[in-house]
Amino acid sequence: MNLKKFFATAAAVLISAAAFAGNSSDTKVLIEQFFKVPEIQKVGELDPEQQLAINTMQALRDGLLVYEANLTANTMTEKDKAIDAALNEKIPAVLNKIKESSDEVYEELYPLLQQTANDIFANQTAYNKSQVDMEENAPVLIWMFSYLKAEHDGVLLGRASRVLATEMMQMMAGAVQE
Repeated sequence: MNLKKFFATAAAVLISAAAFAGNSSDTKVLIEQFFKVPEIQKVGELDPEQQLAINTMQALRDGLLVYEANLTANTMTEKDKAIDAALNEKIPAVLNKIKESSDEVYEELYPLLQQTANDIFANQTAYNKSQVDMEENAPVLIWMFSYLKAEHDGVLLGRASRVLATEMMQMMAGAVQE
């Protein structure tokens, strides 16, 4: 199974799980369902790229769960506050600028996704940087999670929401075809 097909399958599973979690008001449920690692293959059958992708998902999940626990306990660190501002204000504000394509906001969005992914990664201790892909996989996962979280929270404008939903489906369809 090549990595693009793996990501397309994983994305489909993640989106359906996140849609299920969308019925909950609990951010923890959304995090756990979105970053739930699909059991596509048995452990040990993954090639190194696939293992890197799964490690990245798990590291981001763990970091977000620490953020969510600190938020709930009202013990947020500076990193938690940065994650909170990015997920609840900055990223949705950039996404809401979209009129026709996410390419319109790429230059502003990508560094924000990268920084947010790094902040989330810093919140966990199970993985080191050599075990994850913070350059390509992490920003894409944070983009997808941010989109679904903004939808869940009802903060995306209709036009931006429709454009992003279409692009996400096209991305998955294109990956499956390759």
